[in-house]
Amino acid sequence: MMRITWLGQGGLLLEHQGRTVMIDPYLSDSVEKSNPRMKRLVPADPRLSETIVDILICTHDHLDHTDPGTLNRLLDISREVTVLASRNAWNTVRELGFMQHNVIQFDTGTEVTVQDIHFYAIRAVHSDEAAIGVWISWDDLDIYVTGDTLYHPAIFSSLPGCPDMLFVCINGYGNNMNIVDAVQFANHVGAQCTIPVHWGMFAAADADPEQFKKQMKRSTWIPKIYQTVYWDKQEKRFTE
Repeated sequence: MMRITWLGQGGLLLEHQGRTVMIDPYLSDSVEKSNPRMKRLVPADPRLSETIVDILICTHDHLDHTDPGTLNRLLDISREVTVLASRNAWNTVRELGFMQHNVIQFDTGTEVTVQDIHFYAIRAVHSDEAAIGVWISWDDLDIYVTGDTLYHPAIFSSLPGCPDMLFVCINGYGNNMNIVDAVQFANHVGAQCTIPVHWGMFAAADADPEQFKKQMKRSTWIPKIYQTVYWDKQEKRFTE
């Protein structure tokens, strides 16, 4: 079974078949240093910064998704990491100077296969005009992570099918979907299970996931930051 850990905000750690994929890790206090109103409600877990990552995805170039304070620790290794980053995030990662890694510009519509894991960059509508979501096909599992985005009907035409899991932003702050829009979006996508993310990190940009769950017509799982769960594909549910 796939092991999944929510890192807070849009961050995820996926572990399966001996490989590790990390998406948008924010494991520092960089945002608070830039904006004192945005103090973390949950402290960064330094152990996660020591994760040996095979594939790292940065969906867009905002500090809580492409954080040099986090990336400098994750990428300071000799072992090659494949980094998939949308255009502006790609520039930020390249400026860090870790030339031993394979840093790929991963823009809307781009498809990349690393070993047998397939990644597809999905359109997002956000204040970083190059922002993306990502569709991951891995061992007969389809996972759609919206990244930061507003609701836009054009997104649906780029989806390759109905995913097993949908990770959707709900906080309604900083050009993200609010709960009403996220519910409409998630019900349209029709995933086997929907997981609301991008809440619980900053008091000034928060949302209530229980309100999201109440309005959903389909199966919904409310995660906890740093909680690890397993996806049971046969039962189509998470287990701890």
